[in-house]
Amino acid sequence: MNSQSPSVASVESEESTHKYAESELSNMTVPQLRQLASDNGYALTSTNKAGIISEILSQQ
Repeated sequence: MNSQSPSVASVESEESTHKYAESELSNMTVPQLRQLASDNGYALTSTNKAGIISEILSQQ
């Protein structure tokens, strides 16, 4: 059981430090982008897709 804990922790760590490329974000919908921002603790002020993508990229 102890051998599984570090691998689970490393997967979570990799997900939280993943840097998204603009092309990846562009393929997402606005609701998906908002969820991504929420999950990562990013503050969004823009309401349009381009603005949201720009804010996510700047907060990574």
